[in-house]
Amino acid sequence: GRGAGRIPPHRLLGLARDVVAYGPSGAAVSIASAGQAKNVAIIDERGAITFRELDELVNRFANALLGAGFRPGDSIGILARNHRGLYVAILAGAKLGARTLLLNTDFAGPQLADVCAREGVTVLVHDGELREIAGGYDAPLGRVIADDLVALGDLVADAVPGRTGRNKIQRQTIESLAAGASTSPPPRPRRKQRIVLLTSGTTGTPKGAPRDLALSLVIPGGYLSKIPLRSGRKVVLAAPGFHAWGLLSSMLALGLGNTLILTRRFDPNAVWDALETHRADALITVPVLLSRLLAVGDDAIRARDLSALRIVACSGSALPPDLATHAMDLLGDVVYNLYGSTEVAYATIATPADLRAAPGTVGRPPFGTTVRLLDDAGRPVSGAGVAGRIFVGSSIQFEGDTGGGNKEIVDGL
Repeated sequence: GRGAGRIPPHRLLGLARDVVAYGPSGAAVSIASAGQAKNVAIIDERGAITFRELDELVNRFANALLGAGFRPGDSIGILARNHRGLYVAILAGAKLGARTLLLNTDFAGPQLADVCAREGVTVLVHDGELREIAGGYDAPLGRVIADDLVALGDLVADAVPGRTGRNKIQRQTIESLAAGASTSPPPRPRRKQRIVLLTSGTTGTPKGAPRDLALSLVIPGGYLSKIPLRSGRKVVLAAPGFHAWGLLSSMLALGLGNTLILTRRFDPNAVWDALETHRADALITVPVLLSRLLAVGDDAIRARDLSALRIVACSGSALPPDLATHAMDLLGDVVYNLYGSTEVAYATIATPADLRAAPGTVGRPPFGTTVRLLDDAGRPVSGAGVAGRIFVGSSIQFEGDTGGGNKEIVDGL
């Protein structure tokens, strides 16, 4: 793709080994680094980090956690806004074969502590500004600051009841803990990473929905068959990276060798600035934030050079028909609407042509996804215009709630 370099032949064998050892998610940045090591992977408030720098930091952080006593199958909890630290922690989890729990930054302290205890979080990685919220959970291996620029202290040995042979991490940032650790990939873990995404909690306490992120990346045909992300471009993420939609889109973007542009907090003018300044190819967002983006005014938007923008991809809630039409009237036919859930991943995707034909549509099932409309007896409804319940099946749907519950299943859907 544009901006991508060729991978030297001598690196191909090593990359193949990385895919086998860590899965596609763990090897995604390594693969991008091999072809375009000096290209920028992430731009956030701290500046730019190249694919090589990101790959080395992920390896150093993973190796440092191993040195502190982290074991394959242990759980990393991540409480972080959109910045490089979120992705370093996720990718290190893949290299470690970790169970990786993505936590909502809007959690209150007691809610976070309950979820972490239920999910058995071994080490908690969190933003510095969220110290008080994170402090309510005593992680067996300790806590690591995801984003502070200044090291907070040294690794301190501390007795951890029931966890012999481990040191408890105290007063450390990702960078300070990783300093001095090897940049070589860690040993192949005995198991693959499982990402645990939390449901919205609209029907009670948020439940964990485990998923193999590797499958999401190795079988991206459904997503990419409808939403045409391409390699070597700039992608602005204006959606939470800890939610299923933001996570899948941003990890696909990085795996394709795109530059991911991040801000911790949503600001409409900052997003428009990023799209224009970086001549971004794609914007990943959610309907409520798209509405706030358009609220800056039609004239202000038309005054900007957004000619490079090919994709405005939305998901996370219903996209109102008038919002879809308004966005396309201003930006061109670039809006895509994905319908899915934490449990089923994506169900259907509407293209700009679909939205022009029927602005309220959520489109059609992409490649690899089955959608059926069933009646209360579990039989397909007969005829058009008949109401029913939507059942979805795909290769990347979840495996049942971590608490042991599940959604109703009919014929694998």
